[in-house]
Amino acid sequence: MTTFKSQNYLLRLSTGFGVCMSAFLLTPEPVDANVCSLDNPSSINANGCYKTPDRYVVKILEMGLCTSNPLSGNDFEDDSCTATYTNTDGVEIDVAAGVATLSGGTSTRPASATYPHAYVKMTNTFGLKGSYQLNGTTYCSKSDATADGTPNCTAENFTETLQSFSGSCSNPYNADDAKASENLTEGTMAARLTNSSYVTATACDATHLVGALALTNSVVIEDSTEGLEVKFTVSNSGMTIIPTNNNGNVVGQFAGGPFQAVFSLY
Repeated sequence: MTTFKSQNYLLRLSTGFGVCMSAFLLTPEPVDANVCSLDNPSSINANGCYKTPDRYVVKILEMGLCTSNPLSGNDFEDDSCTATYTNTDGVEIDVAAGVATLSGGTSTRPASATYPHAYVKMTNTFGLKGSYQLNGTTYCSKSDATADGTPNCTAENFTETLQSFSGSCSNPYNADDAKASENLTEGTMAARLTNSSYVTATACDATHLVGALALTNSVVIEDSTEGLEVKFTVSNSGMTIIPTNNNGNVVGQFAGGPFQAVFSLY
């Protein structure tokens, strides 16, 4: 059985599952962006700025907990992991829409143990939509992710496929193109662009993304633990507004930005 609370971006499964992936950077090119501010147009500079999107769709295939790092090598290794949620076909959730649910699939309660690592598997395609007002002009996303600045524009859905963490698909494809890592308050995050078997990509043809977090505070599952609450949020981070020039006074493109997910036991 799945139960919910009426709180934005909150997901609660009574059978117990979890992921603590924080700050996946989904932009097609590296940025060092601030949060967008309507009161401070200079907040969008040559690097762009982050804002909350109207739509942020991810397709989740699996989540789980591990007793050792599943990305310590080049490829994902699940020998020490328990898949606490699986859906072979994947389930799409819009983490910008409010309450989300992982429908279908199989939820499994992990054994009582200490888990210092968590992971998530998903496709590397993301569905986005948004708008941004700058210097009196409202810019809306178009289906190709460019910006429409015509009066009374309407934001359109667009799809972003992540093929390289380095910002471009080099030729030959560099091993670092498929890897990313970041130190976070929750732990150290690592991510890999992979094929459908979760083997790290060696060319610009990845179809999936797997991320693992070495947790600062391990998840301790006890016999009395009923489940985990997972809160996804893209507030002030899920969309990148990219300018057309170094002055940052004209919006040229929309792109993805970081999403975060944190959990607590219940």
